Amino acid sequence: MVLLKQTWLALAVLSRGSASIAVSCLPPAPPWMPTDPDDVRAYADLMRRDAEVYFADVERYFRCLD
Repeated sequence: MVLLKQTWLALAVLSRGSASIAVSCLPPAPPWMPTDPDDVRAYADLMRRDAEVYFADVERYFRCLD
């Protein structure tokens, strides 16, 4: 479970960096949201960070479109 959490964190960091480098306006991929309530509780902090990164990327995407 720790390895999965670290993997998601690494992907979130890498996707955030690559979004700022992109030249064209590409919409960000929505974060993964588990459907199992136990997974929601176990990964709540990671999901919160993923959502924050996603909304920041969406704002950046909208600014790119303008």
